[in-house]
Amino acid sequence: MTAQSRRLAARVAFWLFAAGIFALTHWPKLTLPETGLDRTDLYVHLLVFGAWTILLNLTGYLGPVRSPRAIGLRALVAAAYVCFDEGTQAIPFIHRDARWDDLGANLTGVFLASITFAVIASRGAARR
Repeated sequence: MTAQSRRLAARVAFWLFAAGIFALTHWPKLTLPETGLDRTDLYVHLLVFGAWTILLNLTGYLGPVRSPRAIGLRALVAAAYVCFDEGTQAIPFIHRDARWDDLGANLTGVFLASITFAVIASRGAARR
């Protein structure tokens, strides 16, 4: 698979994932099944927006995939997006709750994914 086809596949995967997540985070009164544990949805927030961030990094938007500067820019874009996503849930006709702990879990997912991606990218660059 060429670099161009990998980038195209990553971009298609990112936009499909992003559209699905946007739909789910704005679906009126959507709830997760009970697991017996308190606030398991926070782990879902962390994982979903971590995956969103990894996919964004793989797209190569804002610069080369392994560029530390581009990874940092994509982390800022992801952080801005999660703030937008959580904030728009406060719009009354959407019938969702915007919560600070959800935002914190979203941002934690972005942060952990960005750091992980940067470490893996730097190790890959060092091997070359």
